[in-house]
Formats: sequence, structure tokens, C-alpha cells
Amino acid sequence: MNEIALKKKSNALANVIISLSQNYHATNDEEEKSQISIIIGAGLFYLPTSKVLCTGLISRDALMSLQNNPKNSLVKEHCFPRKVAANELLTVHLNGLRNDRTLLSRLYTGRFGKYHVVTKQENQILKRYQKLGVFESEIDSYDKAGIELIDLKDVQNDHLFDEIPGLAKYVNRPIPTLNAN
Repeated sequence: MNEIALKKKSNALANVIISLSQNYHATNDEEEKSQISIIIGAGLFYLPTSKVLCTGLISRDALMSLQNNPKNSLVKEHCFPRKVAANELLTVHLNGLRNDRTLLSRLYTGRFGKYHVVTKQENQILKRYQKLGVFESEIDSYDKAGIELIDLKDVQNDHLFDEIPGLAKYVNRPIPTLNAN
């Protein structure tokens, strides 16, 4: 991951969040609050990403899809919905951002930018359970969507990336160990 680009872009986004927070907290209009959250969520989407942000979890269907055809396209599905992250940044983490602009890059690499690998169809199903007011936790969303996640470090063998060549496009070698974030 380009750490310099992440630092610059996350600092800029932190400044935007702080500026927009005044409007967010001054209004009772839910559409206006929603639009502010969408803007911040889009900013999160455009922060740099890389395979180091992969949790090492892949859905059973995604793994089978790659086994059947390594060229199948999968989705890097953010564990923490962007709009939910935006609302958290505007509330829970706002004072922290005011005091330390680098907090956003740490939150992004530790939580908001993390992704699992799923199929496109699974990603569509997950959207229902990741909306603001519906989202409870990443585990809850996947359970409700009926998506089984496999931890690749549990199935890792010396030949995993050879047996499933498309896997390297989404996951780093060695398979990352999950943090309890």
C-alpha cells in the first residue's frame, strides 16, 4: 500500500469530515445528514487499497468460483459499510479526528478499509444487511445473508496459491492473521 498517498488522502478526508461535521450536527434533516454520510463514505472508498487490507477470509462460494475458473471476478467486500463508518467518524471519532488527523488512516487500515473476498451475488445480498440502521456487526450481516466465510490460514497449504491461481489477485502471501479489531 502506498503509505504516503494514504497519509495525504486520509488527512484531506479528515479535514473534510471535520468541516462537514458542523452541518451534520446542526441539522435535523435526515436527507441532509444522509448526503453528508454518502460524501464521506465515497471519500473512504477512494482511499488507497491493497491486498494487505484483506482479512484472509473468503466466502465458500468465492473460493469454489476461483477453483472452477481462476479468471472469475470476485468482490473485495468491505467488512464495515462505508456509510456506517462515515456516521461513526462524524460521532464516535470526531473529537479524536479534531485532535489527531492521522487517526483516520489508522482506523482505515485497522477497520474501515479491511475486506473479505466474496462473489458479486453475495455482495448484492450483503447490501441489505449493511445499511445504516440495519447493520449490527460484520458477523451478523454475513450470518443473515447466509454467507459462509472460510479463514484461509486454516486451509493454507504450501500449494494453495498454485491450486487456485486467481487467489493471489485478492490475498497476500502469507495469509494474514486476523486482528480482534
